[in-house]
Amino acid sequence: MRIKVLLFISFFLLLSCRSNWDSRVGSYTYNNALIEHGPPDQSEIMSNGNKSCNWTLARGAAWVDKLILVFDNRGILISGEEKRY
Repeated sequence: MRIKVLLFISFFLLLSCRSNWDSRVGSYTYNNALIEHGPPDQSEIMSNGNKSCNWTLARGAAWVDKLILVFDNRGILISGEEKRY
C-alpha cells in the first residue's frame, strides 16, 4: 500500500512539473529562462532554427535533474520538461 501511495505521489509530481511548462508555452521566453536559471549548461540550434537548452537543476549520488526547454527562432518557449536521469 505504501508503495502505491509513493507511486501515485511521484506520478502526480511528474505531471504537475510537465503542466507547469505547458502553461508557459507561448509566453515564456529565452530571456526569462536566462533570468530565472542563468546561462544553460548546454544549448543547440536545431536544423529548423529552434534552440534546445538544458540546465542542471539538482544532483544526487545516482541521479541528475535536468530542465530541457525548446525555444523557437524568436526565443519563445515551444516545449519544456523536467527529467531525472
